[in-house]
Amino acid sequence: MRKFLRKFKSSQDSRGQDPESRDIRSDMFNQAHDFTITDPTFNAAARDINNYYYLSTDEEKKLQDWLAAPDCSINFATALNQRVVGTGQWILNNPIYLEWEKKGSILWIQGKGCLFLHYSWIR
Repeated sequence: MRKFLRKFKSSQDSRGQDPESRDIRSDMFNQAHDFTITDPTFNAAARDINNYYYLSTDEEKKLQDWLAAPDCSINFATALNQRVVGTGQWILNNPIYLEWEKKGSILWIQGKGCLFLHYSWIR
């Protein structure tokens, strides 16, 4: 360590800066291997890393409206009004549906028009 300090002091210029600090730093850890750290103490400094944005009342209301879930009753009423009598009745006789109805498990139906089918079952 003393050798390192002597080398470090002799390499500094008149302003106390080290023109070859890059070389010294790279040489410093060349022999650093096979060592053990016992009973270490680590201190961590913490700070708030959250960003806070303050909105006006109007901006906050617009944001809440934008994030709000759509009113599903409007979609349901629209589907109800567009429905043709007998829509979705075909599935009630489908073997897959009949098997599902006996078991009472989950039935996954994917695709467009599911809302009409669901309404048909509810009625």
